[in-house]
Amino acid sequence: MCSGDVQPQLYDSMNIDLIREEYEEAQNRSLEGQCSSMLMTSDSNENEEQLYNAIERLQDLGGENSESTTLGDEKFDEVWLKHMENHYSQQMPINYIRQSHELRSWLQYIPSENDPSKRRLRCRICWRFYDILRLQRRYRSQFADDTGFEIDQAREKNLRRLNAHSISAGHKAVIQELVKSEIKRLEWEFIDAQRKTDLENFALKATSRMFRTVFAEVRANIPLQSHHLIVDLQKINGIRLGTHFFNKYGAKRIIENISLKMKQTLIQELKSKLFPFSFILDTSDAGYHYLSVLIQSIERERPVVYFYKLIKLGTDETGKGLFEALTKELIDDDLLDHTKLNLVGVATDGAMSFRGHKNGLVGHLKRLLGKNIFTIHCLAHR
Repeated sequence: MCSGDVQPQLYDSMNIDLIREEYEEAQNRSLEGQCSSMLMTSDSNENEEQLYNAIERLQDLGGENSESTTLGDEKFDEVWLKHMENHYSQQMPINYIRQSHELRSWLQYIPSENDPSKRRLRCRICWRFYDILRLQRRYRSQFADDTGFEIDQAREKNLRRLNAHSISAGHKAVIQELVKSEIKRLEWEFIDAQRKTDLENFALKATSRMFRTVFAEVRANIPLQSHHLIVDLQKINGIRLGTHFFNKYGAKRIIENISLKMKQTLIQELKSKLFPFSFILDTSDAGYHYLSVLIQSIERERPVVYFYKLIKLGTDETGKGLFEALTKELIDDDLLDHTKLNLVGVATDGAMSFRGHKNGLVGHLKRLLGKNIFTIHCLAHR
């Protein structure tokens, strides 16, 4: 349906608004051409009810007056019934109107222009759409006029008029054309949703490729300054990588994102498994002073080592300073209680700031835990 109304090249565009605008224009042109003839169906109440159910969610083609187009009886003002009881109790079939969902879905009770104290009746649906849809004039009812028709003094005559309009050719033709426009709207919603899904899938695939690229660069120790070269190579090879993260700053953001997710996964696993673990600690002074923290634990009945965190140190690199820096990170990650329960050992170099039993990091840890733990002097540092 859509391929015949919208220029094919628009489907290659990423601009959803452009596609929507072109489609809506084509839809309006099609509607104007199709509404020159009447399409009639059976007069059965079942078909009538199906029509009303089908357009329950109808939206106004005109835009501004969208509230006036739904066919539910929520548009019928209960105050009208009270006014009828006070002024037209003998002329209007009030109980019939009160009980008829179908009648209340289109009936309007409007003031008379010549005498505001008097009221007139019109069809809200036909008044709003009959002329817009350009239906045949011979089927147009007085109910479609701005002024509607004046209430007759004979109750039976008013009842016959209301019932006759419900099953009239003009009224049913308006409903059928609105049903067609609603079907078109639903088709467009489906196309729009499918298009958005395709765009989201493309964006997800492109972003996933870029994440894998950066992850591989980190694992291969490729510097971030060379990231754009790897990206250019893949684009030459026909790999679609989207439109973002082409420079080293974008790669840095991806690395930070991946590392945060890996740290969250590690913390979750540690807290859920409750396996004993140990710290492997070392310091670095490559420009800045850092405390490197690795965790050794058990996974699938085998010892494994995880990188936990690189903690930037301040000016205090004493045992107490190292202890406070480490415990602060454990508190931030909600791992302090887990550490007290499951930490069994610490491996460090031979520096007294680490191994000192009184003022070293190990000494402070033992007092925090309230128990003895294994302390290992790293063989590589001996």
